[in-house]
Amino acid sequence: MTMSRTLKLVALAAAVTLAAAQAATAQSTPYYITNGDASTMYIVQNGTLQATVPTYFLGYPLAVGTTVILGQRDDAGGREYTLAGVPTGNTWAGSGQFTEILDGATDGVQFNYGVLCCTATPAVIRTDLHWANSSTLFNLPGRQDGWGIAYDTTTSHLFVSLSDTTIREFDLTGNQISSFTPAAGRIVGLAYEQATDTLWGKLNGGGTLYQYSKAGALLNTVVVPGFSPGNDYGGEMAFAPPEPIPALSRTGLVALGLLIALAGAALLRLRL
Repeated sequence: MTMSRTLKLVALAAAVTLAAAQAATAQSTPYYITNGDASTMYIVQNGTLQATVPTYFLGYPLAVGTTVILGQRDDAGGREYTLAGVPTGNTWAGSGQFTEILDGATDGVQFNYGVLCCTATPAVIRTDLHWANSSTLFNLPGRQDGWGIAYDTTTSHLFVSLSDTTIREFDLTGNQISSFTPAAGRIVGLAYEQATDTLWGKLNGGGTLYQYSKAGALLNTVVVPGFSPGNDYGGEMAFAPPEPIPALSRTGLVALGLLIALAGAALLRLRL
């Protein structure tokens, strides 16, 4: 094998690795954002406002799976929408135990989770999958208000955005695992993207989205043209569909690129 052929293989491997890394930071699943005061839900993907959906007054916390279950800020139940934002007509009564549930998340199996702001005892609450049968899961440290919450499907942990601008990781009993402070400021609409294992969020009323690693590294900043909501505290992303077989995952693409590079280097040494 000639030197130029080997260098081409190494360049190809580098390109594959770069493409895989870029895919890991792209928004591959829709981001649902709610402004309950304006009875509105937005659907954003890849830097584009895909839809603006009328909902109902104070509809804030979201649980997104195969459909969207939108809860009411003051624990008054939930309503169902398709992933395109079309009402299905299904509704559920709430418990009326809490107020100011601004953001929500779901494990997609058994429970939804909501975070309380602006109450005497800010807390993380837990409900069933329809935003009913609510109870306190744990209180937030230092009586800090909660502005965003996301459920990590890989660890079964919760990420919570607090009024001191930190984002903190908790287990389901309230033990803090880690924390970081986004340079952007106090994040609302916190969402976990399963496909990239990352966190997304925004500032209240702004049209810019921020993607972070779970360790707090800023990975991506996306400005969405024509998107300028207010009081958009709710945010959630749907679970990604299973990857097709035998398509390679991002990890597989990176591994393939490294194997090509190693093989090319080995052949080069043999020629020399």
